[in-house]
Amino acid sequence: MKKKYKDVYYDVPDVKTIKELVIHGVGEGQDQRLFMYDNVNGTKDDPFITKTFNDVWHDINCLGTYMFAHGIKDCNVAIIGENSYEWIIAFFANLLGKIVSVPLDPKLPAEDLAVQLNESECKAIFYSEYYAPTVEKIKEIGAPMDTYLYIPDFQKYIDEGEKLLADGYTEYKDVVVSPDDLATIVFTSGTTGKSKGVMLTHGNLASVVTSSCKCFQGGNSVGFLPLNHTFSWVATIFAAFIIITYGYICVDIKNLVRDFQTHHPQNFSGVPLVVETIYKRVWKDEPFSAEGTVPVHIRHLREKLEINPSEPRYIKVVWGKGYKMEGNVT
Repeated sequence: MKKKYKDVYYDVPDVKTIKELVIHGVGEGQDQRLFMYDNVNGTKDDPFITKTFNDVWHDINCLGTYMFAHGIKDCNVAIIGENSYEWIIAFFANLLGKIVSVPLDPKLPAEDLAVQLNESECKAIFYSEYYAPTVEKIKEIGAPMDTYLYIPDFQKYIDEGEKLLADGYTEYKDVVVSPDDLATIVFTSGTTGKSKGVMLTHGNLASVVTSSCKCFQGGNSVGFLPLNHTFSWVATIFAAFIIITYGYICVDIKNLVRDFQTHHPQNFSGVPLVVETIYKRVWKDEPFSAEGTVPVHIRHLREKLEINPSEPRYIKVVWGKGYKMEGNVT
């Protein structure tokens, strides 16, 4: 796709589904790193695990093949767990197999989650070790699944899927996904009433990520928002397949400042609370609460970063949109 606007930084591909997006990114990225996360068994010299575009493609297809071979297809599948590489692979395995993905907010009471599982008619659920007690409680309440996929057993699922693929079982890989196919059901926060399930198609998701990437300048990211929130998908797990760069998966937001210092992200998806937290850490002060909060923050950041704040080189205005970062701050 040709650039039409001066603030478009990438020739964004005209993808219509998430499967098209992933195939494009894997073709471009191949052995470049895509995701990075803490190695819990690592050493000081080997603190992270890195997954390339090809690694991700392999794991998605192996997991999806395992699911199809065990009858998990043409259905809705939930995911509950903390941010992790496995969460992301489960999410993509659903989407690329035309399985409707239902990400759950793990902080909700089990009673609310049971209602959401019943309303979304889920037949299977991925769950982490930490939230295993929640899943047990959901069973007791009355929302049993046909299949339970335990995230710590991921490698077993992937190994079996790899063997099935080697034996010629390609039903999962051969699935054709269309823009109008339902991709995910996301439940609203319920702050203004009963939580409702919002249905998003592959076309919806592809449109959001391609539009967003037109204004990304690029560079690596740190993903810290909960992965069950749609906003976290854009910069953390979708955009990388267009920008062809990697994202660090932040498991605990308490480590956010450390993670920023380690990985120097060039973009991230955030909410006002995160900006205020960064502000406090930089200025050792409470943020303003007046209407001009953002401009004041920007002015103070320019004073901190720019040689001449009145002629900014790094933090620039994008009229009608907001602000953007240019170049690397040294």
